[in-house]
Amino acid sequence: MGFIPLFWQLSKDQWSYKKSFLSFFFGGMIFFGATLAWMFALMPLEWAGIESVWTAYGLFLPVWLLIIVSFAFWWGVFGLGARYFLIEIERYHSVVSAVFLGVLWVVTEYARSFMIGFLGFSPTHSSLFSEWTLGSLVYAMTDGWMVLLASIGGLHLVNFVIMICNVWIFLQWRRASTPRKGVLCGVAILVGVIGISAFFGVFVSMWHEHAYRSARSYEIGAMRTDIPRVFLYSQDIRVIPLRESIDAVISLPQKIDVLVAPESANVLSFDALNGMRLIDRMKKDGTTLVDHIYAQQAGGLESRTFYWRPDRGIIGFQGKRILMPIGEYLPSVVKMALGFFGYQYTIDTYEETRALISSEKGSPITDARGTYGSVVCSEVLNPNSIRSLTKAGAEVIFLQSSDALFRGNFLYAQYMIAMAQVRAIESGRFVVRASNAGPTAIIDSLGRVRVKKDNGNGVIYYNVPLLHISTPYVRWGARPIP
Repeated sequence: MGFIPLFWQLSKDQWSYKKSFLSFFFGGMIFFGATLAWMFALMPLEWAGIESVWTAYGLFLPVWLLIIVSFAFWWGVFGLGARYFLIEIERYHSVVSAVFLGVLWVVTEYARSFMIGFLGFSPTHSSLFSEWTLGSLVYAMTDGWMVLLASIGGLHLVNFVIMICNVWIFLQWRRASTPRKGVLCGVAILVGVIGISAFFGVFVSMWHEHAYRSARSYEIGAMRTDIPRVFLYSQDIRVIPLRESIDAVISLPQKIDVLVAPESANVLSFDALNGMRLIDRMKKDGTTLVDHIYAQQAGGLESRTFYWRPDRGIIGFQGKRILMPIGEYLPSVVKMALGFFGYQYTIDTYEETRALISSEKGSPITDARGTYGSVVCSEVLNPNSIRSLTKAGAEVIFLQSSDALFRGNFLYAQYMIAMAQVRAIESGRFVVRASNAGPTAIIDSLGRVRVKKDNGNGVIYYNVPLLHISTPYVRWGARPIP
């Protein structure tokens, strides 16, 4: 209900369009500044080859502020529309105002989702039109029933309902003859929305629980490692984390049907060179390994998930289409800034050792047990990345991530889990998140975290049903939003 004070201000007759824009703009600055404060965990930038703390902040702060300002700009645009509808239109028809403001909010949020693509543009590594849902209000609501609406229309439908509730409560409050009646009207609307959301949530929960009972299920394990962040990786720093995680898998008393490794783990090669203990265990259990490597191709270095079975070897690959600016490539604007500060050596070294190129995602991978889809790290920000895999037949989603750059920051970890929860709800699939230096978790199709490991080297596991639930969002998307 945080928009109601802003609506109250701009609904005053003397409140200009300029003031309306600035009110929402600065409200957005506060919201995004607080929501994305975890980005400061990237500091200092020694992992990027920048040893000077002053230079690091000189580069980081302008980029962070540019992101915040670009996001807040669209809140300001929404404020202009809100001023028009609440003053010019609401006097004739309040329902029209509420609906149109809900639509306008969705449109501005959709436009805002392209800002990272524009700011992080690089001709050889990214697209201007990559949708990033970073900063969405929905990721702060994963503990409530309302977020389950994402299974119908994605996070855009949840955004629409959020704004409709804010506008409707405000309009009834403003029209009430006394402040007490206004508060009672607002409480009644809020209780009604919560009640309807709870009823819908119970229905969806029953539907999914029935699907769990009728689906084939398998023991799926997700590894966690604590490999530190450095500019130039060496094999030495990987030995202890991987060995401890492998030991944890080998010591499990039960059979593991599918084992998911974190991003860049390359567990298969490591184990082959270090006693083949995990390979022997996987041969015994018939385990399908979901591993990850960086593969050198003709055009450059690619991020690749590969699937391996003891009886068949590698059975398939999936690439990473959406790359993370700065973490996986240097945007054009960052290259210019580094060049200006005299860090050409850093640019060259980064390009040679860390920069990735985008690759085709490919189709889901099928083996004797089921059909799998995988996304890597930042791809979870794009709703269509998982929707397309689910629509193509994936029965479970594997999310491989490396979160070492954020040093185990609590706010960052919570945000990553929230995004995985929303993707699980949208797709109607379990999401198995295997991480290096971040939260490893198994999340069900209702967005509930079934098991999680936040620190240390090791493995978690859960009996995961391979689902065939076809949510409205998977079928039709968030139409008319592409």
